[in-house]
Amino acid sequence: MTGAAAWRFAAAARPGTGHTREGLPCQDRYGCEVVPSPYGPVLVAIVSDGAGSAVEGERGAELICTELLDEIRRRLADVVPAGTDWLRACVAVVRRRLLAEAERLGLPPRQLAATLLCAVLAPDWSTFAQIGDGAIVTPELGTGAWAWMFWPQRGEYANTTSFLTDPTALERLEADSLPHGQDEVALFTDGLQHLVLDYGAQRVHDPFFDRILGPVRRSSAQGEDHTLSTGLEAYLGSPPVVSRTDDDLTLVLASRVTEPADLATTH
Repeated sequence: MTGAAAWRFAAAARPGTGHTREGLPCQDRYGCEVVPSPYGPVLVAIVSDGAGSAVEGERGAELICTELLDEIRRRLADVVPAGTDWLRACVAVVRRRLLAEAERLGLPPRQLAATLLCAVLAPDWSTFAQIGDGAIVTPELGTGAWAWMFWPQRGEYANTTSFLTDPTALERLEADSLPHGQDEVALFTDGLQHLVLDYGAQRVHDPFFDRILGPVRRSSAQGEDHTLSTGLEAYLGSPPVVSRTDDDLTLVLASRVTEPADLATTH
């Protein structure tokens, strides 16, 4: 790749073995796109996990990803980079649309319950938002050590979390911005969080992300590398992963770091 490194990404979602056994679909969804803007190319990555107990959880997750991507794309020209109010406003619009969809279907909002993870990365600023479990991780500026933006939210009871359909969702929504661009990011649902987060120390398992980002760093794609996405889906269904979790699995990996292929170490 010549010149400035461009964003490229790989992304995949697949049903967990627990859902497969019960004949249920994957309730995770994601959206990822490189969007032109006045600030330069902006990576927008969104992940949502439909609640397993919600009859239309996957519909809620799909709506969150598609509608939030559309809303961010529409507002990017007027963004105030230093703050999070604009992204909170986008999420509030999507929540209203989610509740309207529940009403249209004649269902309580809880039946479209889904989480939300969102990263918006411009060349000179970065903004993030989350409600629910799963996590967004990115290297710390200056150290390169992987760090989480928000620790996975847990509910009042075991194995529960927050959803965008909750009455208190906008109060529980976490958002933050950084006054600089980030060169790499990963987003994943709760099916993976116990594999890549150290709960005792509340730290990220750095070697996992350093290793799995290697092929993305070496990719010559602009935007999605579909071959890597296919390989990532296969990895999420491999024995080392599914032997440790039976939940749905989604992982989005993005990088604008250029790693020369002839110097790269294969893993």
